[in-house]
Amino acid sequence: MLPQTQVLERVAPTTNTVLLIGHNRGWEEAASDFAGDAIQLKPGEAALLEAHGESWEQVFTDSQAVWNVHSIIRRSRD
Repeated sequence: MLPQTQVLERVAPTTNTVLLIGHNRGWEEAASDFAGDAIQLKPGEAALLEAHGESWEQVFTDSQAVWNVHSIIRRSRD
């Protein structure tokens, strides 16, 4: 099941923030699809994306919706 479908089925319309956790290769591809640009995620890393819209459905289906890469959370190199 696609992450977009899971959000639309499980998240209340009034929810502003969603944390999706998964494994690569699929999450790297999902983040890249949302952002419209290639995102590379190494093990232990995450992409923080944001989009603005009237609803989750709008940001997932509207071709004009823009997902911005807010940051890539890198793993610690201790």
